[in-house]
Amino acid sequence: PFDVVYVSPMQRTIETALIVFGRIKGLKIVLHPGCCETRTLLEGSNAGRRKEEIEKKVAQLKDLHDTQAEIDLSYLPTTTWWVPLAETTTQLTQRASLFRSFLLTQPHSKVAIVSHATFLSHLTGDTSRLTTCQWKSYLCTKRGFLSSNGPKGTPDAQHCLITTG
Repeated sequence: PFDVVYVSPMQRTIETALIVFGRIKGLKIVLHPGCCETRTLLEGSNAGRRKEEIEKKVAQLKDLHDTQAEIDLSYLPTTTWWVPLAETTTQLTQRASLFRSFLLTQPHSKVAIVSHATFLSHLTGDTSRLTTCQWKSYLCTKRGFLSSNGPKGTPDAQHCLITTG
């Protein structure tokens, strides 16, 4: 079982997270803007939305999916959090590095991340592109992510299951 699930606060990843993890009583699902899509559309399931809109949508989805997990929106600012239109590769790489650093400061040892293929590729350094609802297992270290087949037991590591919504 996972200690926490970090989720891009876009509708399709929220829905994926609730379908996959929502019925696990006591699990904390955290909506985190640091793992959002690299390009935000103006409408649809990848549209950036204000916190109050997301709160309403989450309440609807929790009822729809009989969610037992705790949903944490505390990392969402009330102002614009989403990436405007597009970000450069350098900006995306920096954001992915910041998110990895954030993960390493958290007390959790088993983490799931529900995000988007382009962001996850930059986060992990894995150039094999994830497809919709595919998952991979990694070990998160200060130096980066290692495939689940890589070295184990690194003291600064966290296990992550990564899926794309």
